[in-house]
Amino acid sequence: MRRKLSPQTGLTLALLAFALAGCGSGAPTADPDGPILTGFDALPKSLATIVLSPTLNAPQAQATIDSRRPTETPPPPTFTPTVTPYVGIFMGQPTFSAAGIIPTGTRSVIVVTTAPQPGTKVAANVGGNPVSRTCSVQPAAPFANAARNAAVQQRLGCPSGAPYTIKLVVQPFQTGFMFWRETKEIYVITTAGLQKGAPTDTFWRVPDNWNESIPASDPGLVAPAGLLQPIRGFGYVWRSNANVRNSLGWALAGEEPFDSTWQDFEHGWMMTSNNGAVFALSPLDGPPVTTGIHFGPMGQ
Repeated sequence: MRRKLSPQTGLTLALLAFALAGCGSGAPTADPDGPILTGFDALPKSLATIVLSPTLNAPQAQATIDSRRPTETPPPPTFTPTVTPYVGIFMGQPTFSAAGIIPTGTRSVIVVTTAPQPGTKVAANVGGNPVSRTCSVQPAAPFANAARNAAVQQRLGCPSGAPYTIKLVVQPFQTGFMFWRETKEIYVITTAGLQKGAPTDTFWRVPDNWNESIPASDPGLVAPAGLLQPIRGFGYVWRSNANVRNSLGWALAGEEPFDSTWQDFEHGWMMTSNNGAVFALSPLDGPPVTTGIHFGPMGQ
């Protein structure tokens, strides 16, 4: 038969059994992997190592600043234009000094230069009053005497460049001459007025328009004995212009090439003829020059 335990006895027995169980198991064994973590504690963790840079001194700090500045882009190179030298023969009122070799057509004009010699005095007209001034360039030797003429000085002024030599073709007439330049221009120099006592005379500049399709001469014009009718370019100008024909008369001889010495002046130029005479010419218009006055012939 079974005994029924009282409540107090049952409670006592339960406490006794719990205590005996604890004593029999011994101390708890630690988990070698550690406890299982959950939530935020389950995330891996590491310590951040901060290395502090040493404090920079003043030169090091400035070097650091300079290294961070952008590299300056150099400006593009600048082009300085130079003056292009002018090479040629100017048929208008001369304002330049020729030098070197000037090619013209199939031939060349040889330019001879001499060193300018300052100190030449010339007469000039200022406000209607003649004055004397010093030129920086001296007239060439063939023109020294002509340049001392007061009227020539006043008209032409100072030389504007050194002398040079140019090849011309000339034909003498009863009262003057014609000369041809390689620029296909013809100059008509009359001395009819000078032979009558005038201080100056006239010259004209005309283009050489003659070509092979134009007759070289006019059979209807018969020159007096010992004289000639000009032909080709000279003849065409002479026949086409009554003023030129009357101012020159008939030709004394045929055409002749020669080397003329030229020198440009402020208001004209001086030149030597084929017989060595000097002529000083001053344009009245232009450029291009069509007419002007001249002094000559004058001796060297």
